[in-house]
This record gives sequence, C-alpha cells and structure tokens, in this order.
Amino acid sequence: MGTHPVLVLRHHRRREDDQRSARNRARQTAYRGPLARRRCIIPASGYYEWQRRPDGGPQPFIHPPRGNLLIAGIFEWRRNLRSTPTTVAEAS
Repeated sequence: MGTHPVLVLRHHRRREDDQRSARNRARQTAYRGPLARRRCIIPASGYYEWQRRPDGGPQPFIHPPRGNLLIAGIFEWRRNLRSTPTTVAEAS
C-alpha cells in the first residue's frame, strides 16, 4: 500500500444542502454503479484540511488522537493510472 494524501474539501453550506447534494449525486448515472458495487474503506493516519491561509503557510495535517481512522470511499479501476483523487464529505 502506498501513501497518498487525502484532501478534505469542506463547503461552507448547511448540512441539509450537503445531504441534498449527496442524494442528487447518488441519482446521477456516473455514480449509480460505483455507489452500488464499488464501495471501499480507506485506512488513513490523517488528512489535510484545505484552508486559505493569509500567510501562505502549509495546510494543517489533521490526525486522530487515538491512532488511524477509516474513510468511506468508492473506487474505479483504471489501467496505468498513477494518481489517487479523493473527495471527502461529512457523513449524513
């Protein structure tokens, strides 16, 4: 298993908007198959939380105080792909 950073992209919206967006995404053809058949659990030691910093400093690396964490995900098999895009949203 390699190491790939996980970015958390939070939108400053209401929780109801996030839940509505997740339901709409689940109805889209591109997500129907993956959500039904290609779900996975991603073990992580932490994640980077995207923030706009006035000083341009590095993004904070957030890790749980009691060890590793598990993140729900969906996957797609691709040949010769050398990247791991990850989008994370709050649980509904």
